[in-house]
Amino acid sequence: MNVYKNPTYFSRCSVSQPIRLPFMQMYLITNIAAYSANKPLVHFFTQPFWSYIIALGGGGATLGLCILLVKSKSVELRTLGKISIGPAIFNINEPIIFGLPMVLNPIMMIPFIFVPVVNSIIAYTCMALHIVGKGVIETPWTTPAPLGAALGCTEPVCVALCAAYASKQLNNPINKIELDVNKGIYKNGMSAGIPHCEHVGLEYAVSIGTLLKNPEKQLTLFEDIEPDTITYAELLVPHVFITINDSASICVKCTLYTSNDTVTCMIKEAHTNIVYLEKNGIVLEEKTIQETNNTPTVIDELKEMRISDIRSLVDSMTVNELHFLLVV
Repeated sequence: MNVYKNPTYFSRCSVSQPIRLPFMQMYLITNIAAYSANKPLVHFFTQPFWSYIIALGGGGATLGLCILLVKSKSVELRTLGKISIGPAIFNINEPIIFGLPMVLNPIMMIPFIFVPVVNSIIAYTCMALHIVGKGVIETPWTTPAPLGAALGCTEPVCVALCAAYASKQLNNPINKIELDVNKGIYKNGMSAGIPHCEHVGLEYAVSIGTLLKNPEKQLTLFEDIEPDTITYAELLVPHVFITINDSASICVKCTLYTSNDTVTCMIKEAHTNIVYLEKNGIVLEEKTIQETNNTPTVIDELKEMRISDIRSLVDSMTVNELHFLLVV
């Protein structure tokens, strides 16, 4: 389908949209229905697959090219790369399409067509092997590609991290899990895929975190998922009870029960910010409100930045520091 969109470079005309959009919407609805019925997701070709994998950085998957241009020896190309990389992060690539130019450029047409095909093959393989979850939530196409591709994954991993911290304090089998989250975590996490797992949602995330007991891995703790982990998580899910709090920011509270012990862990403001840990009424760790407020979050830092600051930051970054933008 990418071939029909790109040979003459009708940028943003979405020539293939009437063909692909009905399929993507139908598959996405089917995935949502499967999730609601607590069944494995079936389809991979959904809107997130198109926007954040096939068209990573815009039509033709040009984000990688922008990163390479930033370090080009040519002053003109390096300048173009710096100008283009900002919009490309939001899947807008007109600056590089018309600035390089790629329009009616037979040499650039080859990667413009075939790189998205390669992206599709790699992503499909990862989804088939349950390394990457299938799409079950539609986001605006201008959502930055890494965030859009992994949307929801941050919520499940935050919940799993909270459970892992609590579970590490216990030795006996867990017989009950109480999870209290803010509305944002609940909304995004209830339909989010989990890496290395065919299931989705917060019930599985908190169950898996409880079983892994690896909080030292932080936001990469799902890397330790094994087939047995999924099997035991399926048995633990019926014992998970979720409530929603009124916090305007990130707020996750996980309480685990065994026959003899009770442990409560709480995360606030940032996805890895443990503010409270208690076992059997004894406080093991606690951060004061002042300590928590003094820890700036990424969002807080972005709010204070001007466009010129963002440009300066991009100019100062190395190719290795930008490499994460290519990982989905």
